[in-house]
Amino acid sequence: MEKTVHRISDLSRHESAVPAAPDDGAGDERASVRRVESARLFESGREVIIVHRDQEYRLRITKSDKLILTK
Repeated sequence: MEKTVHRISDLSRHESAVPAAPDDGAGDERASVRRVESARLFESGREVIIVHRDQEYRLRITKSDKLILTK
């Protein structure tokens, strides 16, 4: 089985949505949270790598169609 792994940093270049403002704890939370469809993140694969503070996390779709995030 071939796995397709995408890096979120690569995908973000293709996003047309305006990036969310940093959350400082003030204001309406819904206005600062960006919504991304999982199909757009995964494209044709079942796993993506998210890089956060130089650490890699894997977000994958399980056999039962749930999302699992692991370090």
